[in-house]
Amino acid sequence: MIYTCGKKIRGKEGAIEDVHLQMRSIRGSSAYWRIAMNELIAFIKCVDPPTWFITPSCNDLKWLYIRKALLIANKRPDVDPASICIDEAQQLIEMYPVVLSRHFSRRINAFMPHIKRNPGFLGGQVVDHWWRIEFQNRGSPHLNLLVWIKNEPSFDTPAGIALINKVDFVQLSF
Repeated sequence: MIYTCGKKIRGKEGAIEDVHLQMRSIRGSSAYWRIAMNELIAFIKCVDPPTWFITPSCNDLKWLYIRKALLIANKRPDVDPASICIDEAQQLIEMYPVVLSRHFSRRINAFMPHIKRNPGFLGGQVVDHWWRIEFQNRGSPHLNLLVWIKNEPSFDTPAGIALINKVDFVQLSF
């Protein structure tokens, strides 16, 4: 028998009895995210709390670029994405969830260099970040992003409050 942290891993015949331990290297599994969360908590305790918690979401029913990509996947590239109704857009999202996920991923991958290259965007130079993409019940992705800023601004000053208001109401178009 093999034990880890007092917990039996393998039984008498060598069969794995704790699959959770084996799943920790698979991104997206609960074991993986438990380890990631523990590492994040340790990082926060050692460094500082993050300066920003940002949650961009996917406006999947209204972004015309997503609608266009979904129509292309549906072999209807000539249809005007603005002409389809919300119900049809939802049906396309359900039919092609990978198209939606990849589109959102590409938008986030374009967003990250933007916040890193532009110190004024979040009030200072980004020194570290942590993120996790989650999916709502209907399949729409959103990002949970923690950002640490070097020489972060004081948020109890008028300038800090103005920065919060600026960042709070940002809408990015790509």
